[in-house]
Amino acid sequence: MTAPDRYQWRRDKDGLGVWEHRGKVAVAGVGHSPVDRRWDGVSMEKTLGAYSILACQKAMDEAGVTPDQIDGVICCDSHIAGGSGGSASQWAPRPYFAPPYDSEWGLTLVNAQWLIAQMRLPNVKFAPTGVPTISEMVGMAAQAVGDGLCHTCLVIYPTGNLEGRYRRGGENADDYARGARQWTAPWGNHGGNDFINIFPHGQYCLKYGGKHDDLAPFVVNQHRNGLLTPWGYNATHQVPQLTIEDYVNSRYVLNPLRLWDCDRPVNASAAYLFTTAERARDMRQSPVYVLNHSQHNSGSAPHRKIWTRSRTGPTAPPGECTRVPGLRPTTLIYSILTTAMHRWRSSSWRPSSGTASNAAMPSRSTRAISGSRDRTRSARAAAIWGTGAPVRPCTPTA
Repeated sequence: MTAPDRYQWRRDKDGLGVWEHRGKVAVAGVGHSPVDRRWDGVSMEKTLGAYSILACQKAMDEAGVTPDQIDGVICCDSHIAGGSGGSASQWAPRPYFAPPYDSEWGLTLVNAQWLIAQMRLPNVKFAPTGVPTISEMVGMAAQAVGDGLCHTCLVIYPTGNLEGRYRRGGENADDYARGARQWTAPWGNHGGNDFINIFPHGQYCLKYGGKHDDLAPFVVNQHRNGLLTPWGYNATHQVPQLTIEDYVNSRYVLNPLRLWDCDRPVNASAAYLFTTAERARDMRQSPVYVLNHSQHNSGSAPHRKIWTRSRTGPTAPPGECTRVPGLRPTTLIYSILTTAMHRWRSSSWRPSSGTASNAAMPSRSTRAISGSRDRTRSARAAAIWGTGAPVRPCTPTA
């Protein structure tokens, strides 16, 4: 049932050329759970596991697929807050519930094996462990379907959140920065915004002029777009439209990082159904065809050379996928499977954490793809229009 842990699926080297499965893999369904701020610890129909099952069922229903047709399940099985998530990401030592919620599985963690058992999927032959987060799962699924390891694969990204301090467990709750942390995190835990976003933007301002608050119109517009997603957190919880005044007067989290530059952890789950292009023709929805997937490799000299201009650290350079023959920035879609599924990076309050590689890039010409030009299709694909590389925001508390 499981694949080898060292399945070599990544496309992270220069000169690979056109993907051998270009246009032969498709996304035929998407499902999304409601988006809650936290699990209340009481409503079993709103647990992370229940929401993940619901998302899978929606994706299967949209594609017209039955449980016996699913032969692949790829699910990120780690805490959204990481190993140091603290009380916001671990239910214990509070008492567990009746099965299937008699452990962390289904409450704060979801993996392929748990989903297969609860959804009674009888024919799964590909269910790898140690699955990467967010968009890398898309690349893994696309390659697995193309390689024939499975032909109808559910890709699930669960993001849980409980009451409590976020990312303030484990060594992050320590009063001292011990060992290597004295050099990397001397002031305590930090997320991606400080080094991946704030530092390069500060360097840009120093070199070309400007200030951090020049980002205000961009952040305000993201919130405006987020409210256009009827099932997103902002829309369903009547979050008022952010203004420039709200942004520039908000408190600093890490100067010049403001509160509204950060994301909001939520409790939700999303699922996508990957299949072969041939099978997708007979499914209910017009498919999204995958043209390529690409992951960065921070250890190689060519990539370090590419990064010299932007100095964005571990984030994949914007031009990485455009190096693939036949793709241009105007046709590029950066997949970012965050669970709030705001309108393609339309709200700065996103589910917590998670890096996104430059991953599955569907064809722009297919009906299923959505972007800012067509609001009615915004729930059809988890994608971002644009040429900027995705970045990872941080959130200091839950």
